[in-house]
Amino acid sequence: MDVLIKILALALMQIPSSDFKLCLMLVPEQYQNIESVVSLTELAEKIEACQYGAFWQLLDKKPEVLAVVPGLDVALRRSVFETVALSYQEISSKILCEFVNLPAERITDEFP
Repeated sequence: MDVLIKILALALMQIPSSDFKLCLMLVPEQYQNIESVVSLTELAEKIEACQYGAFWQLLDKKPEVLAVVPGLDVALRRSVFETVALSYQEISSKILCEFVNLPAERITDEFP
């Protein structure tokens, strides 16, 4: 089961690629109702729908997801940042901070 969760978490890191959905389709139905799989699926749905606030709130409630793959939160922040960069010509720093779930002083460190 640990391998399955790790594969799904690694696939989630590739958002906006469809890797997560493809991997999830290969998971037998009996395993899709396991709490960890459901959590990852919920996270994928939130980030794919650009519901970044809800995504980070859900992720904060599931610290075990971050423990599966080191750097998962960094990769997800980068994905959100890249999506926002493609979608917005201008954005306030306050909204960007909310989207990537970082304080303003860390934005320039994380995204030079």
